[in-house]
Amino acid sequence: MKYNIIPYVILFFFCSCDKDIAYKFDSFQPKMVVNANLSPQDGILVQVSRSIPPNEDVSKNKIWINDAVVKLYEDGTLLRTLPFKKDGLYGAVATEFNPSIGHLYSLQIEHPEFGEMSSEAISIPPPPIILSSKVERSPNLSINNDPQVRWQVHLKDPLENNGGYLSVITIKSSQNAYSESPYNSTLLNTKIGQFCELFFTYGNRLLFKNECFKGQEVELTFEFDVSATIGPIGQRYTPDQLELKLYSIDETLYEYYRTQNRPEDFELAFSDPEPLYSNMEGGYGVFLAFNYLSYSFPIPK
Repeated sequence: MKYNIIPYVILFFFCSCDKDIAYKFDSFQPKMVVNANLSPQDGILVQVSRSIPPNEDVSKNKIWINDAVVKLYEDGTLLRTLPFKKDGLYGAVATEFNPSIGHLYSLQIEHPEFGEMSSEAISIPPPPIILSSKVERSPNLSINNDPQVRWQVHLKDPLENNGGYLSVITIKSSQNAYSESPYNSTLLNTKIGQFCELFFTYGNRLLFKNECFKGQEVELTFEFDVSATIGPIGQRYTPDQLELKLYSIDETLYEYYRTQNRPEDFELAFSDPEPLYSNMEGGYGVFLAFNYLSYSFPIPK
C-alpha cells in the first residue's frame, strides 16, 4: 500500500512555524499625526490629523486638526508660524517661502488637546544633475500589446546627496487635463555594482539609493507601458504627453518609502514586522525633504 506523506510534511512545517511577535502599543489614546513635505519647488506643506485607535469609529472628515499651531524653524531659529489652509493643511507655497540648500529645518506643532510634537532637523538635498535626457519608443510591447516607451537619463551623482533618487512618471491627456501613472514601470539596467540590491518599486514609483554611485556618472533606462487610452470607465482619453520627474531625496524619505514597501519574497514572510519610519516625537508622522527636476515630452509615435 502506497502512502503520500508530502502533504503531511508540508502541513507539519507550517504548523511548526509559530513565532511570538512582541508589539508595543503604548495606549488607546489618540495622538497627533503629522505628514510634512519640504522642497524648493513646492515650499512647505504640513497636514495635521489625529490617530484613530482600533476601538474607536471616527469618520474621515473628523480626523483633521484645524486649530494647531505649526512652527517652522531654520537652523534652530523660529522662522515663521505656518498659516492654516483647509482640512488639516498648513503651509506656504514656493512663492511665499522658498527653502534653501545648506540649512536645517525642523517643525514644532502645538495643540491644546494633543500636546506638542517636534521633528528632527532635516536638510534639502541638491537637485539631480542630469547631463542628458531622451525619450523614445521601445521595440518591446506590453503583455496587452500596448506600446512601451523608454526614458534614458544620463545622470551625475553629487557626492553630497545622502539619500537617493525617486522617479515619477505620469501619462497625460492635454486635451482633457487627465493624467495617471503608467503600469509596469521597469528599470532596465539595474546591475550597476550593487545597484540592484538598493533598488525597489513602490506604487509604480522607482526608488534607489546612491551609495553605489559615489559621485560617478550613471546612465539609467526606464521602460513603461503607454496605454492607447487613459481615464475611468466610460470616460477614456487619448494620452499625448509624458511628465517625467527625477527627485533627489533625503535619507528620511528613502527610509519612509522603504518601510512602507511590503516584503513579497517567501524568505521574508516570517521576518519581524518593521514599523513605519518616523522622525517625529510626541506623536506619529514624518517630515520629508526633496528636490526635483521635471520634464515634459510628447509621447513618441
